[in-house]
Amino acid sequence: MKGIEEDQSFEQILSDVRTVVSEQKLRDAKLNGLLSDEDVINRKLESTKCYQDTVNKLNEIVNQSNADIIDSLQKENCLIRYLEKENKVLQDLYEDQELALAVIIKKYEEHKSKLQLLSSRLFNHFQNMCSETIIDRNFKMKEMMEVMKNASTMDDVDLTFKIKCLHAENQHLRNILNINTCSQIGESEANE
Repeated sequence: MKGIEEDQSFEQILSDVRTVVSEQKLRDAKLNGLLSDEDVINRKLESTKCYQDTVNKLNEIVNQSNADIIDSLQKENCLIRYLEKENKVLQDLYEDQELALAVIIKKYEEHKSKLQLLSSRLFNHFQNMCSETIIDRNFKMKEMMEVMKNASTMDDVDLTFKIKCLHAENQHLRNILNINTCSQIGESEANE
């Protein structure tokens, strides 16, 4: 019997726990609903405050005197006219700057093309001068080689001629010496 009573009391406890849990879930759901309702009410209050602030501002504006409104409109109109004039001046300056920049770019392009043309001409002129100088130097070197060759040939001819002359002169001197030697030998033999 004790086991049955324990089972029943355990089942009773489980049933009570389930009931308490269900009731707690219901309470949580109600609490969440109340919190959600509170949030909605707070938003409505906030929008009502904003609406009230707007209405108050409009009332202040309406309550302003016409002179104040006209005065503020005139000030705004003066400011708008000033800004329009300044805008016009700035627009004119901008257009002037664009025109000046266009002229500068055009001049730059003209100078650039002139410089390129001059550079090309100068390069061609320099190249022609170098070619002419090289040709002139080659011609002068050939002339110098011809002159040196001729001088060398003439030196060879002169040298050969001088050698022949010296050889002939030596031969002549030998003959003279021979004659003198012979006559001296004859005299010395006669003296003995």
